[in-house]
Amino acid sequence: IAEESSGTAVLSFFLNSEEFSGQTIVVFEDLLYNGAVIAKHADINDYEQSIHFPEIGTKASDTRTETNVGHLSSAVTVQDEIFYDNLIPGTEYAVSGILMDKEANAPLLQDGKEIRAAQSFIPENKSGRVNLSFTVDSQILSGKTIVVFEDLLYSGIVVTCHADIEDRDQSISFPKIGTTAKDTATGNHTGHLAETMTIQDEVQFENLIPGKEYTMSGVLMIRDDESVLRSHGAEVRAEKTFIPDSSNGTVTIDFIIDSTSIAGRTVTAFEELKYNGILLAVHADINDEGQSVDFPKVWTTAKDVETGNHLGHLSETTEIQDEVFYTNLIPGKEYTVSGLLMVRSEGTALIQNEHEIRAEKTFIPEDRSGSVILSFTVDSTLLCGQTIVAFEDIIYNGVVIASHADIEDEEQSVHFPAAHTQACDEKKGGNVLTFGEGTVVIDTVLYENLIPGQTYTVKGVLMDRETGEATEITGEAEFVPETENGEADVRFTLDVTAEMMNKSFVVFEEIYDENGILVAEHKDINDEAQTVNVVIGTADVPKPNPRRSETPILGIEKNFTVVFIVLAASILLTLGAAVLIRKKRG
Repeated sequence: IAEESSGTAVLSFFLNSEEFSGQTIVVFEDLLYNGAVIAKHADINDYEQSIHFPEIGTKASDTRTETNVGHLSSAVTVQDEIFYDNLIPGTEYAVSGILMDKEANAPLLQDGKEIRAAQSFIPENKSGRVNLSFTVDSQILSGKTIVVFEDLLYSGIVVTCHADIEDRDQSISFPKIGTTAKDTATGNHTGHLAETMTIQDEVQFENLIPGKEYTMSGVLMIRDDESVLRSHGAEVRAEKTFIPDSSNGTVTIDFIIDSTSIAGRTVTAFEELKYNGILLAVHADINDEGQSVDFPKVWTTAKDVETGNHLGHLSETTEIQDEVFYTNLIPGKEYTVSGLLMVRSEGTALIQNEHEIRAEKTFIPEDRSGSVILSFTVDSTLLCGQTIVAFEDIIYNGVVIASHADIEDEEQSVHFPAAHTQACDEKKGGNVLTFGEGTVVIDTVLYENLIPGQTYTVKGVLMDRETGEATEITGEAEFVPETENGEADVRFTLDVTAEMMNKSFVVFEEIYDENGILVAEHKDINDEAQTVNVVIGTADVPKPNPRRSETPILGIEKNFTVVFIVLAASILLTLGAAVLIRKKRG
């Protein structure tokens, strides 16, 4: 009811303005009296009758890649370009933005704070664009997607917004990569030693944009000193360019190396993901077992079980025990250590009873480093003078992953000594004994393959060749060799009597180590070099001594010649004197 002829009346309309984003609504009014329209205001272009509902859209990008792909940096600038429409030119507006964590659908926090940006502007036209910039540390955003939410404000009031968590154009994706490196031969993180082998690194990627071209590049690092692995003088690197079909997937990179020089070391694959040459993601954890391949190392110490060292004892059933030390194995995995005995002088496998001498054992290590023992049984009576070397392999899944096969390695070796003897009469030097009491027989023991510096004892006995029985005549000598081959003398003292005529004695010798263990012997009853004889006429016919120099013998011969000349001259003088006497008498 109008109180005056002129005035105002207020009408209110309630609507969901989200449905009218970007549109302008014009209010048409009718004035009625008793149901009849008496006045109308219906000008579709009347600014005063109009309500403008703005509309905005955004497009976020990484300023470095200029795409929705975020690069890796401590200070990444995300630029959000805001497109607006249906604003009133000349009117001041403001845009306000916030970065959202897509996975959490919540504001992104860094250092406990939301990341926001705002800017005021006065449009010249109803449509246009304005930019907002945000700075983030993408090093902690690996694998995440952030979304920019924007509000448009007028006089501090939000008049429209763009807040679609699924909008690709509002989003920046920060890729993530992880790797799994394997030896292609073993199929896992245990590497084998070979001049040519392949480490295959399967790189898992997340949050890539399908259809774009990326490059994955890798380098192999040595864990213990964090240096780049070099093979044949060059750094070991590889790369692959690919276009993913989906946001998440895998790509493989192969590294071909000579692994023979890295026994006992661990190699780790470092990977980088790039887009247009710009670094997007890195996986470079030197201690990550998933991106590492362990190359085992093996070394051995072979010993004779009886002597406890590298000197072999004499027996038909000598046990050689080889302790195989290993490092860089994977605990809990099953391995096999396999050994073979080699003859050093020939460089070939030891054959006994028409078979190679081998041993093997399967084991599961509890730690990365440890040892396992292999035992070999040999007839060492057939090995006199030989050095036997244990070669060892460690096998995983049928692949030899480590070997120790150095034919000259003393730690892998067991020495089996040999002995030969030369017996003679001390006085005359031959093998015919001098009659009388206290006759001395010297037996020179020629030894081979002893370990210098250790103390040995050689023990001998004179054997009656006819009966094959031992006499009570024995000798013994202790010595410390300076070299592996040499000689030692043993003295035997006996009384040579007429009852021994035509007898022969053979010297049997045994060599013992410092613990009294028999390591070599020479016992050939038919060996003439070991034999001394008692011969009829020995007392009257001395023989030359081959062990002495010939000078004294030549001296004796010269003395006999002088005596002969003197005697001959005396006889001639005597005969001449007799002739003269007879002539005088005549």
